[in-house]
Amino acid sequence: MLDADVLNDFALKTNVDFHARKLKGQTILKLYLQGIFLYGNKLSQSGLRTFFNSEYFIDIINGIEGETITKAAISKRLRHINPEFFKLIYENAVKEWSPILSKYHKEVIPGMRLESVDSSMVAQTTKILSTGIHAGGREGGENGRKGVKYTLTYDGISSSYAVVHTLPKYADEDNALGEALLSMIKKDSVTKTSPIYVFDRGIKGGALLADFNTQGLRFVGRLNNNRRMDVLEDSIAPIGNMPSGMSLISDKKVRIYGRNSHTPLSPIFRVVKIDLGHEIGARSRGRRNKTETVLTLITDEMELSVEELMEIYRFRWCIEVFYKFLKQNLNFSHLISGSENGLTVILYLTLLAAVLLKTYCALNDCGPKLATTKIWLELGEGIYDYIINRTRHSSEINKYNHGYQVIT
Repeated sequence: MLDADVLNDFALKTNVDFHARKLKGQTILKLYLQGIFLYGNKLSQSGLRTFFNSEYFIDIINGIEGETITKAAISKRLRHINPEFFKLIYENAVKEWSPILSKYHKEVIPGMRLESVDSSMVAQTTKILSTGIHAGGREGGENGRKGVKYTLTYDGISSSYAVVHTLPKYADEDNALGEALLSMIKKDSVTKTSPIYVFDRGIKGGALLADFNTQGLRFVGRLNNNRRMDVLEDSIAPIGNMPSGMSLISDKKVRIYGRNSHTPLSPIFRVVKIDLGHEIGARSRGRRNKTETVLTLITDEMELSVEELMEIYRFRWCIEVFYKFLKQNLNFSHLISGSENGLTVILYLTLLAAVLLKTYCALNDCGPKLATTKIWLELGEGIYDYIINRTRHSSEINKYNHGYQVIT
């Protein structure tokens, strides 16, 4: 499914094999993609080393006899290899296979492109990560836990923005998500696209929201219900058909306040408050079980109906499902590298594996669990056939040697 000529072109373009003798870019690609489906959520550097040193990988995949590696060699290579090589492969795979996946993707609003943006933390012991985001723990310092934050955008098929964060400042979602969305503004200006970005209430900074507005970013997000704002007037946008049990509380044009500001910020936003008719989880410091029934949305879309805004915000849930998909099926909850460069390489390899797995699901009309099992069986059959052929070959050589007598 991966064109050899394209891989060679990407290797030359990124100079990925500079000073590499054993672990070349394409070798790591093949090693990881086969390893992730053979080992699943138990894949580690030890697993990659064992698979690389196996006769099957040497004869069938790598083609170089006598080549062996250590865990240290894998770790070092991941720290220094150019991640752009794997990014280009992922983007090419998305381009090639999106027509297949798009057949199974239902648009929320016909003709409207949506992108959900969110972050997810993966915490490990401090011994694995050289730098990381403090993730709590009973003890601080060396005995505590550090985390890595992944920030993605997701349109229901693929991710057009994928970044690994290890610096403590990215514990604040204003930094992680804000950086992602501001980056997407530049990318969209080049591609001449204008999607609507959807996010939860991780973004709190009024100045950041104002920056989105002035730079032309289209978005629908969630606010805390007690957010300070000045109401200007009622919105004249239509309501649409509200789901059963839900009701509109208010739909206003407002100005919001930034941090430590005594006057509201100049951009005008639309804030919609909806009574959901049932309880949902609420954020409250020190109270994990607090619930609320009101959903507060903020947007710069002044003409969309309330019904459309709710459908757009509901789309945000797809990125939560995508993170769960990566963690349950593709080892995303475990860190194979401790460096930011290595984590970025693994991130793009994981996203590539996700596209491969989803394409397999689409072509074989099955879910990810069954697809993973089928791929595992197919790889296992290949290894089994290899072992049988090797055994027969060795048996024939032994018979020949035993039947041969040396005449002196």
